[in-house]
Amino acid sequence: MVLKYEEGVATSLDVLSADTELKQAQNDYITALINTLISKVRLEQAMGKIKAE
Repeated sequence: MVLKYEEGVATSLDVLSADTELKQAQNDYITALINTLISKVRLEQAMGKIKAE
């Protein structure tokens, strides 16, 4: 997107919007990883492999 901006094809708003979308996607990815880890721990607890504190 920056290249398009430098070539005059995209506006600064386009660049900012793309950056915002990228940051949201990165945030969503991290949230999904955390939720996966939490689910794995809960599964291990339910199976009695680890004890809940």
